[in-house]
Amino acid sequence: MRRSFPSDTQWWTDPALGVIGASGVDVTAESLRPSPQFAHVVDRFWVTRWAVRPGALNATVVSLRFPEPNVVLHGNRLIFHGILRNRHTTPVAGSGAFYGAALRPGAAVGLIGGDAAEHTDSVRLLAQTDWGLRAHRLDTDLRAAVRDGLPAFKAAFERNLRGHRVCADSRDRDRIGAMIDRIRNDGTINRVTHLTDEFHLSIRTVQRLFLHQLGVNPKWLLRRSRIHHAAARLERNAPDKWSELAAEFGYFDDSHFARDFADTLGVTPYTFARAAAPLPKCPPSAEHGPKRAA
Repeated sequence: MRRSFPSDTQWWTDPALGVIGASGVDVTAESLRPSPQFAHVVDRFWVTRWAVRPGALNATVVSLRFPEPNVVLHGNRLIFHGILRNRHTTPVAGSGAFYGAALRPGAAVGLIGGDAAEHTDSVRLLAQTDWGLRAHRLDTDLRAAVRDGLPAFKAAFERNLRGHRVCADSRDRDRIGAMIDRIRNDGTINRVTHLTDEFHLSIRTVQRLFLHQLGVNPKWLLRRSRIHHAAARLERNAPDKWSELAAEFGYFDDSHFARDFADTLGVTPYTFARAAAPLPKCPPSAEHGPKRAA
């Protein structure tokens, strides 16, 4: 999948690629699915490329990825980060690219070690994790591969996965993976009881799986996911009634929806919709919050 983004400050949502806005810079993003034998480890491989427009000052890229751990070739560093709960505004200059591998739920626990909650909001060199000395070989292979683009990056990463023991408890890995897929693909899954009922698990078991295998509690992830789904809806068209959109995603009223939306994306739903879709007939009742991500 490949996507290009406007060069002036605009707002979009693409949880798989993570770019939600940019100023003074042209951005393209691309992703590839893993080979079938590695689909339980990697959700997708991705690259985000940027080129600052001539004369642009203070060029930035705003990102908010779907909550998941990543291994990223970031300049001259190969880093690992767990779930990053906040959006990030990155100053950029010239042109360049970030390459990464988004890991499946539970995979990071086996590859990196420790408990997933330890990695939440944490960024570290891959060589400082349980990947250890093997990270140096992966680093060397990936740097050589990116000269030939994302398919070569994917091939090099998958070669280095061979022989790794990814997860001691494949049953837990599969259960958390199935729940995350449901949340990602269905915006109406917005309560923990939806998961307990569908997967026949207790609330305590769901909470344990999320914290140990993913690093955040399920309630937080459900809140984040429905904002992603709502923003994707606003990209396509603005609602006639904001209260109906809020109710669709499980909010009591549009003021609570507007607050959550602005807290997450840095702009109100009305501002987002005005930039991404035909102008709404009227703003939601709580038109507040920052107008640009910070």
